[in-house]
Amino acid sequence: PRFNLPLIEHKVLKRGYFPRGGGEVQVRTDPVYPQQEGQQVPKSIPPLVLTDRGNVCELYIRSHHAGKLPKYVAIDMAKAAKSILSEKVSRSIIPKVDIVTETQAQGSGSGIIIVAKTSTGCLLAGSALGSPKKRAKDVGKEAALELASTLQDGGCVD
Repeated sequence: PRFNLPLIEHKVLKRGYFPRGGGEVQVRTDPVYPQQEGQQVPKSIPPLVLTDRGNVCELYIRSHHAGKLPKYVAIDMAKAAKSILSEKVSRSIIPKVDIVTETQAQGSGSGIIIVAKTSTGCLLAGSALGSPKKRAKDVGKEAALELASTLQDGGCVD
């Protein structure tokens, strides 16, 4: 769906992981009330109407690791997620997978986000964060099951 919202740009400068945190994000947006000859002119944002979710047509997995955690952690999360997605979401849609090594991070950590794009442009997601007490494959499974549950609910937003 097209939202006709002001431009919003974001960039993750540095990820921060539990318990230290310390992540940094840069956000830039155009004003909703543009300046016109020194005066603010109200500009309304049209209502958002999402009534048709459509069918899932694309799947995207971004699995990341940082700090002292090895790359195989991110790979294992993605593999487990793909297996669950094949079983619960679609056997015919092959997910695009990005394995990301976060070089700018505070501490060590991992996580995964899975996004489903539908034929009407809706984006629905499932995500999970790694921890020392969780196996990587369980983190991937958790994110995939969250997305599958969202899709099963039938809504247009998550």
